[in-house]
Amino acid sequence: MMYQDVTREMNYETNFTYKRTFGDFSVDALVGGNIRKNLYDRLQATAQGGLSGPNFFDISASVARPLIERPDYERQNVRSLYGRASLGYKNFFYLDVTGRNDWSSSLPVDNNSFFYKSIGSSFVFTELFKDNPFTQVLTSGKLRGSWAEVGDDPDPF
Repeated sequence: MMYQDVTREMNYETNFTYKRTFGDFSVDALVGGNIRKNLYDRLQATAQGGLSGPNFFDISASVARPLIERPDYERQNVRSLYGRASLGYKNFFYLDVTGRNDWSSSLPVDNNSFFYKSIGSSFVFTELFKDNPFTQVLTSGKLRGSWAEVGDDPDPF
């Protein structure tokens, strides 16, 4: 028996970024897209009627025509759009949001889209005490919290 496995993943991605400060406020943002194509192909060949010669282990040495099967074949395409933004105030308070939508070929055509998101915030409390002797002991301190929702699609077939 002989196996031939082919696995391939192709990714096409683009991103656009924006970063700017407006007085005490800052914006750092990104939007992008991705196309991912996966292929898995297995070819299986089995000799029929034995081999034509001793110690020659090749599918071409099959006495009868070899049995060729394709037991596994999968293709999957996922198209994605995503974005993130970080809004800052005076380098000590930040609000971060993300969002992503995927369209997958392994889901039914009329229901092949799913969206997931996150939100987070951070507070850099040592920025409030820059001129305080406290910062000689603790040079950097941050409190951070976030919430996220994730999605995934099933394997094809």
